[in-house]
Order: sequence, then C-alpha cells, then structure tokens
Amino acid sequence: MRLRLGLTLALIVTACTSSEPTTTSSTAPATDDTATTSGQPSPVDLSQRPLVWINPQPYTLIREVFEGGSVDFLDMFPTDAPWLEAAGHVHVFKLYDELGLGRVAPNEEWSQAIEGISQRGMALALELGPLKTGQGCGGGEGYGTNHSLDQVRKVQRLGGRVDVVAFGSPYGFGHLWDDPRDDPCHWSVERVAAETSEFVSRLREIEPNVVVGGIEPLWVGMTAANLAEWMDAYEAAAGEPLGFLHLDVDWNRHDWPEVALEVEAEARARGVPFGMIYNGGDQFQDDEGWAQATADRMYLYEEVAGGRPDHVVIQSWFVQPARVLPDTDPSSLTGLINRYLGARTQLDVSTDGVSINARLTTIDGVPVSGGSLTLEAIPIDGIPQTLERHGTVPDDVDMAEVGIRLNTEGGGPGAADLLVYEVGYYDDGDTTNRVSDPTFGYLAQFEIPGVSVDDLGGRSVLRLTVDAGQEVNLGTNRFPVTPGTAYRLEVQAAVPGDSAEAGFAVVVFFRGENEMARHILALAPAAVSLAEVVTGSSGEIHLDPIDLEPGRYVIRIGYRGDLDHWPAYFEQEVTLE
Repeated sequence: MRLRLGLTLALIVTACTSSEPTTTSSTAPATDDTATTSGQPSPVDLSQRPLVWINPQPYTLIREVFEGGSVDFLDMFPTDAPWLEAAGHVHVFKLYDELGLGRVAPNEEWSQAIEGISQRGMALALELGPLKTGQGCGGGEGYGTNHSLDQVRKVQRLGGRVDVVAFGSPYGFGHLWDDPRDDPCHWSVERVAAETSEFVSRLREIEPNVVVGGIEPLWVGMTAANLAEWMDAYEAAAGEPLGFLHLDVDWNRHDWPEVALEVEAEARARGVPFGMIYNGGDQFQDDEGWAQATADRMYLYEEVAGGRPDHVVIQSWFVQPARVLPDTDPSSLTGLINRYLGARTQLDVSTDGVSINARLTTIDGVPVSGGSLTLEAIPIDGIPQTLERHGTVPDDVDMAEVGIRLNTEGGGPGAADLLVYEVGYYDDGDTTNRVSDPTFGYLAQFEIPGVSVDDLGGRSVLRLTVDAGQEVNLGTNRFPVTPGTAYRLEVQAAVPGDSAEAGFAVVVFFRGENEMARHILALAPAAVSLAEVVTGSSGEIHLDPIDLEPGRYVIRIGYRGDLDHWPAYFEQEVTLE
C-alpha cells in the first residue's frame, strides 16, 4: 500500500531444495491487435508464466511529505536504454495514474512512456482507483473513478492503448481501512464490489477489451478469508472473476509468507491468477539494502514458503531505488528483474555445532564459485545488546519522540518477555542523548498491564511481559531534531529469541502536532558477525570452530545472491557450553 508503508524484513531462513518454476516465455509478448468480430483489438495475452511486471516510481518532490524515486525513469524508454536483457523478460509495464505517485506528468512524459512501452511489445497497465469520490467519505487509495477514466482517455489521445487496469486496493480501503485521518467509508464488501463493477462497465466503454484485476493489501490481522470474500463478491457483482489478484504485503507481519501462500491457494481455487508485489519497503536508506531486501523476500516466499505466483511484480512507491538503470546493477529496479530470473541456489551444510562445512550450488547441482558467504550467530537467550537504526531526519520536521510498540501499530502478534535498559536518540555529532527519560522511569507511578519498572543490580530497567493479545504503546517526551541530518536510534535491550515477533521501537517525527514520518527498529536479537568467506571452485567452504560465549544461538550462513543467482540461507540452533 502507498499510504502506510511496510516496516521490517522477517528473516525466515533455512536450507532449501525447491525447484524452479517453469517460464513459458523468456521474451515480452507483442500485444495482439488482431481485430475481433466487434472491430475492436483483442485482449492482451497474459498467459505467460511467470508473467513479469515492472512499475517504477519516478523521482518526486512533495513538499513536507516525500522526496525520492528514480531520477532516471524517463531514460528507460529509448530503444537503446541499458536494460535490454531485463526488458526482454518484462511482459507488463505498469504506470501510476500520473506516471508516478504525487506527480502531474506533462504529456511529453506520457508520450515517451507510451511509445517506449509499445516499441518493446509490452502490455501497458495503469494502476487506478475504481471507487467514487464525493460521497461523504473516502480517503486513501482505491478512489477516483472520474480521474481514473480520464487517464485512460489521455493514453488514447496520445496514441496509446491501456491493455490492463489494476484496481488500487478498493476492498482494503473501501471496506477495511480504519484510519480517521483518511475519512474511511466502511462500506460493505457488496457495495465496494458493486462500485468496482460499475467502474469496469464505464471503463470498457472506453477500452472494450481491457483486462481488469486488483491489488489488495495484506495488513496485519488480514486473512486469506478476507481476500476470498473480496474475490467472491467481485465475481458476483461483475459476472466474471478478477483478471488477477496482486498482493501488497505489509512486510512487518512476521507470518506474511504463510498467509500469502493461503491467499495464493484461495485465488487459484477460483481461477484467479495470483501475483506477488516484491519490493524493499521503507526501512532502508540506500538502494543496495532495498534491493537486497527485495531479493530476500522473493526467496522467503518462493524458496522457503513454496509459493509459485503466476505474476511477479517488481514495483516501488518508495524513496528507493534512486535508479532504475542499468540492468547490470543489482541494486537497480531493472537489475532486480535479472536477479529474479537468475539461477536458484541452495546451501548444503554439515556442522557439529562447532565447525562448519558448506557447499553452495544451484538447485541443479552446479557449483557456485566465488560466492561470498557470511557466518552470523544470533543469541536467543536474551543477552543484553545495543540495537541500532541509522537514518536521516525528514525535512520540515522539528520534534521527535521514541516509542515502544508491542502487538499494535503493525507489531506482532506475539508473546514477549523482554528488558529495555535504555533508549537513545542522537543527531549527527551529538554526544548527549536527546531523550530526557531514557529508562522510562516515569512509568513507575502507573499500573500498566505487562509493564513494570524494576531495579536490576542497582539499575532501573523497563520490563515488558505480554501475551500475543496484549498491546503496549509507550512513548518518551518529545525533543527537538535537526531536519536533513543523520541520526542514530539506540535501544539497549535483552530480547530472547521467542520474543522477537512481538514488536518494535520507533522514532516518530513531528511538525507541530502533526506526525510526518516514523522509522522502525525491530525488537529482536541482533546477529553477531563471525566470518565472511568466498566459495572455491567446487562451491565449498570450511569454517573453523566458532568462538562464542556459552549459550544458545542460531547459527546462520547466508548467501546474498547476485545478478545471476538467487540468495540462499541456512539456520541451525546450537548450544555452546
């Protein structure tokens, strides 16, 4: 979703031996413009599997709200643009309703995009809101019928054709969304389906053979049954199933791969092609981290959970990536297309808990030489650690506060028994903590379920003990911040491994009384880096005995992948004495 962004990357890692999906076409299909009996062009062919979509966010500056996106967006459209390999695998090029969110694109940019997409034989898709505005409610995504239809007419006036329309989350925002700032409608699912169906009827008066499908969120608390309800309601209203269902995952929910797999099964049972939107969310400050998170999520869903999406959508509405080109850059958006189509890999590992032998190969057994493997240990007994997040203070803010969230605002659900010794916020160059009560000592005067301020060895410590159904929402006093500067958020805490799914720390930025942004730090044990080694010609490595304090650890070996290979991970719990 575009208004409340994904927060954290769940690392669910294991050895895997799954097989690659079959690709029925390695080149983008030309749009079939053969005349039908009605004299209209026939619908675009979307039968390729996997069907590969790309949807960049152009650079956009929205004062006090957003600055970012890809500065080279328009460089994609010349025929010699440096993404020839990736372009040969893209079937659908999707555009936002003004080419990018928060923009008003001039006709010249539209013409460049329309011509460039057509010359490559890709289908042109628009992401549009099908629900009517002006009915006394309706903020957020999903709304804008008349504007949406105007955008389709604009493409036609400029010589193009809209082959596909993806609804922008009408079910999520018309039926479920509950943020009072967006004046939610809370319509019945039947009403949302009826309005969406009416939009499709009006749309097909303009583009008779357009393929229509939907994007829907997978927010914390949403289930596969929710989206099954939507697919059934739409089919009942429209007299036809959705042309596809694309899932916009809230990456903060720790169970997203399992629930997404259930949604995939519900879609497949109804004959609705299922797609995953892959991206790095809003957690990262650089393109490399954003792209790696995207690749890891591909791995988590397809190689760990066993998902097999019919449609694969590489899409951004975030600050990152700053560049879509070239496709030889593993951190660019087009580079992610090549990474998705690379060879899938596996790690074969043997360990006695002390020394480790590992071999990196493709799933067909071909050794991967020169692959960089990292060895980490994650303490799971709840030892004290300093957790950190580094970021940049947003422009046009003046104050901030640090908070702790368990089982609320996207955290959890999960049980927790953890200690917070101190929280700290430091602007660039600070030597003094800007948080006035970093140990939350003021809470000692209140009786809050699951929250206590204890004395531990003469040191004040915040203890949080909750079950999966309890919420904790704590905040410090606000303090001044300096817009545009680097900052560091620190949380000194002891978090056992079985408490890691409950929540997060957060720094919330304000201008006056208005919240402008929030940056998240997961409350989870931090990995301790032990070694980085490169595989030999046979793909093998050997690691000497692990030197760690006694205790329980999860030993993780990770291969981050490259342009030609998928990531692969292995985890094993060990007890060192």
